[in-house]
Amino acid sequence: MDWLSDRLRELGIVEKLEQERALLERDRLLEAQTFSLEQRIPTWDRLNVLHLTTDEVKLNALKAEHRQVRSEIKAVDATIEEQLRGLRYETIELELASTIELCLRQARRDLWLNPPRTRPLAASLQALADRVLSQFAPELDWEDVLRGLSDEAICRELAAREAPSEWPAGYPPINSQSLRPLVARQLGPAIFPLLKAQAEVAARVVKLEAELREVSSVISAFDRINVLEKSPAEAREEELKLLLSSSRSELFRRSEEIREQAYRALSAFPPLGVYLRAMEARSLLGRVRISHEETLGVEGRVVMAPVVAARHLVLASLRRLHEAFREAFPAIKLPREYVTPAAPPAGPLKAFLDRVNRGQASHQRERALSHALMVAALQAEVSKTKKLVSPVDQLAFWKSSEPQKRLLELTQRREWHEHALRESERGLVQATREAAHVLLGFRLRDAAQTLVEGVSRMHTDSGSSGQPRSCPVHNQEHCQRLYQALLGILNEYGLRGTYLDFLKQVAAAVPLDLQIEPDPVAGYPPISPTQLAGMLAHRLQGTDFPAMVISLQELIATEQQVAQELEQARSEVTVWDTLNIFTVSPAERRRDELGRRRMKLSPEIARLQKEIERLLGRAAESYPPAALYFSLPQVEWAIGAVKARCHSYSRKSGNRYYRVYRCVLSGKATADAVTQRWAAALIKTYGVLPTYHALLESWELTDRGV
Repeated sequence: MDWLSDRLRELGIVEKLEQERALLERDRLLEAQTFSLEQRIPTWDRLNVLHLTTDEVKLNALKAEHRQVRSEIKAVDATIEEQLRGLRYETIELELASTIELCLRQARRDLWLNPPRTRPLAASLQALADRVLSQFAPELDWEDVLRGLSDEAICRELAAREAPSEWPAGYPPINSQSLRPLVARQLGPAIFPLLKAQAEVAARVVKLEAELREVSSVISAFDRINVLEKSPAEAREEELKLLLSSSRSELFRRSEEIREQAYRALSAFPPLGVYLRAMEARSLLGRVRISHEETLGVEGRVVMAPVVAARHLVLASLRRLHEAFREAFPAIKLPREYVTPAAPPAGPLKAFLDRVNRGQASHQRERALSHALMVAALQAEVSKTKKLVSPVDQLAFWKSSEPQKRLLELTQRREWHEHALRESERGLVQATREAAHVLLGFRLRDAAQTLVEGVSRMHTDSGSSGQPRSCPVHNQEHCQRLYQALLGILNEYGLRGTYLDFLKQVAAAVPLDLQIEPDPVAGYPPISPTQLAGMLAHRLQGTDFPAMVISLQELIATEQQVAQELEQARSEVTVWDTLNIFTVSPAERRRDELGRRRMKLSPEIARLQKEIERLLGRAAESYPPAALYFSLPQVEWAIGAVKARCHSYSRKSGNRYYRVYRCVLSGKATADAVTQRWAAALIKTYGVLPTYHALLESWELTDRGV
């Protein structure tokens, strides 16, 4: 098929595909930049149409560029489609390759619209599936193919039959009888333990049903109406019902696992692998919708970032469709495979991709796709069975016909797989979250987001009463634990100890000329405390920082000593000294002198601290995690400062007044503001990190075939 490569290049399709890929990447980048900038524009600026802020001007420019890129994508896409149209009718292989190429381009174009457009892609996938069936399996009966495969003896007998191991070019059409041995052989010995386990559970269900009938028959009518106590037989009956329900659920689950294996084994005939993947992707398109994921916004608040649910699963299914086509027709390449491949990801993003490939995410993704395939297969069976239900069956509501019973069974099975698919989706997002935590930036963002949410939920008891109340601060201890977890993550950067200890370390450190290059995904790499102190000392050269730290230490030590002496002096003032307003005792004079001395020290300490913070803040610009670390105690103080007090007020009832007590929370607004301000500094340091749905899509897009 070298002629295909030459033909594609001759028509300019390869160059157009490369141009389209670059435009799609630019489109996604502009979309992310637009979302980030929109968060920074306050509501008042949006309402004020008479004046545009700098951010609004930038946003309008981004939107204009975004529209231009979308227009260019549409023009390039139309050109590619026109040029491919002449190739697709030469052979069935090229027709399928062109259709799959169209599906992949529609996915990367239409699914990124707002809202995503799924109908063109669904129509293309359905056309692909119909074309495969009409060409390679025009008379295939799915029920006939899968009949008996849940029986081990039948499965072994079918697997022993002769079946082709190689296929001639073009694949001749196959019927049910020819496909059954292939499916049985594809299932292989691995299906037999599943069949044995299913048989054991089925036998247990039969045994429990028999025992339940026997126990129920011996319960007397008196025992049934006696609601005050249960007889031993009634207790056993209830126990058997629970066991029977659990066993039936297990039997249902095991039966569906075997059916899943059987459906996947249909790909033993390679063209049917293409059909199955096409139907799988089409069923997932019904789940594509605009949703939201909680994340941390640029202002430090928890925002609902728009995401497209299930888009990553559609991309994964299309990748499997490409792989199935490559397996069925290895001599044919898709046009996109002639495009120069993109460079593999490097650095921290590669570390994330490696970890997500090794973790539970791959397993959850495969489970989700398997359930999606079963949903597609069962939906097809439901549609076919509905046609067998006659109007007479629908009118006879007192009994169910066989098609109606079959329809109910298929509907229940489909709903079970839909529920399992939703669970797998949630598990996939959670597994991605765990994999992303290899990068400290994501761990910090999630910890800060949880802390912001926790502080916002701090509250006290509501309502009022006629008696004084004990007013606790709910969720405060939980927030303090969240704070410690956040502090523990920052400790991994080499940031430890108190603020004063760190100042001493920087003042005494040997200057070290160290340049830290931030990574766009991981943020700033951890360094040792010695390296950090040396780096800051290097940037503080030529300032009075060491002398100021020594002075601060001396002032703080003096202030602590004066505070201790003041407490001692206060304890020496007697009650008589306090009551005697005509003379001042020596103890009172010493107390007042120490108080004035402490008041003089406090402004000096504050002034010196402010100057040191200014110098250190300027030096810490080279390593922002240090600034985050040393501003974090303000959050701890703000959380601890939230108090709840019992306030009383008068209320009149008729001619009588009475006292009413209620709990009032103070310091909550300050805690919210301080926590959000710190979270905003975190986002400014690391940038707006992608959501976990976006990471899942990056994972799929870095795989070949999509």
